[in-house]
Amino acid sequence: MNTGDPPYDLDIAVSGTSIYVVWQQRVWAGGLDPYYTDDIFIKRSTDAGATWKPTVRLTNNYDNNYDPAVAVSGSYVYVAWQLDTQGGDICLRRSANNGAGWNLTRLTNNAGSSIYPDAAFGTTHVYVVWVDNTPG
Repeated sequence: MNTGDPPYDLDIAVSGTSIYVVWQQRVWAGGLDPYYTDDIFIKRSTDAGATWKPTVRLTNNYDNNYDPAVAVSGSYVYVAWQLDTQGGDICLRRSANNGAGWNLTRLTNNAGSSIYPDAAFGTTHVYVVWVDNTPG
């Protein structure tokens, strides 16, 4: 994986001694029709930043991915971002094991634009919000 630009649009979340950093980065996609794409990455530390686990690429598709947001509580980690489809949709990756494995959910798929997601934990739930201009 060749990167085209340095990481940007970072977000950070902390739970106990665990630190999670997500970011957007332009990468070379290669293939028969080579191009650059923006993807979402995460890195975690379980010892308050003394050491860091390997970087995990959360997206790897033909569309650009923007504006990552991370929320964490205990072993649960959520990363939301904007998938650059026709105007934008919001996607969410969920891990129940401190980022060791991930599930993918597409939160929106509508006629408008869903952009600028943010994520936060309440007492027992994760909340994801975004800007949306869907008609009606």
